[in-house]
Amino acid sequence: MKPNTTNIRSKRPLTAQQVNVLCLPAFESFPYLATRVVAAFYHLSLLPRSFEPELLRHIAQRQVAANRLQTCLVFNPDDCLYYRIDGTEFRSNEIPRGGHAAFGELRLCVEFEPDDELQVRQRLLAAYVEQRRRAGGYILGDLTKGGRDATLDEQLCLAGGQTGRAPRGLDQCPTCGEWTGECLDPSPVFKGKVMRVHCLCANDNRCAACGHLLFSHKLNAN
Repeated sequence: MKPNTTNIRSKRPLTAQQVNVLCLPAFESFPYLATRVVAAFYHLSLLPRSFEPELLRHIAQRQVAANRLQTCLVFNPDDCLYYRIDGTEFRSNEIPRGGHAAFGELRLCVEFEPDDELQVRQRLLAAYVEQRRRAGGYILGDLTKGGRDATLDEQLCLAGGQTGRAPRGLDQCPTCGEWTGECLDPSPVFKGKVMRVHCLCANDNRCAACGHLLFSHKLNAN
């Protein structure tokens, strides 16, 4: 049976009570990092159980500083630390649940020997990811592409195009030559939405292990 998509455009976050009612699955071999790539898609990285909490926090902070992605350090089923892109940390008893997952793609900022226990947990993680994959469906990510509703002033100032047929509000970066800035999305699907466009120079998503860029463009560069 296909899910009801009537309320697919709703942006209101679920309450803790609603999440509990849904009984969404979570990976339960702790501790680990859950890095949010896009909405409902997480990358999971196992961390040694022998590491002290402060060391785990230090690893999480370094990951966020390099990847520039929202991350959660999960200690147990009801204790975790969420990190915003700017490094802001806050504690929660609601760990990431549901969605699709991947592993082995984002390298950690530290290396450690995979002992017997960690190898068992790696197999558990692989089984969990495979189970989520078999759940079916596909990921759309952020349907608004990170856009927001334009104010009346923005609708007036950003309407129309400019030389080169680029939307008004964008400028060519003097370094890489790509367009950058904020504009009204020209697509009728996103009419009235202000989009942030990032050029090559704005890419700050880096590997925590080697420091190289994860991709040529910033994630969700539009």
